[in-house]
Amino acid sequence: MRKEVIIFVEAHPSSKREAFEKIDENHFKIYTKEPPKEGKANKSIIEILSK
Repeated sequence: MRKEVIIFVEAHPSSKREAFEKIDENHFKIYTKEPPKEGKANKSIIEILSK
């Protein structure tokens, strides 16, 4: 049996902090210090989500 989860992420690159805020079961705000260049912010967000 395959289970899937869809999440919605509001990304905040180039933030002063790295943080993860749960809005509700499927919605999150993620703050990363990395800039939105060359995939740096995306990579950081994936690392934050994997924790």
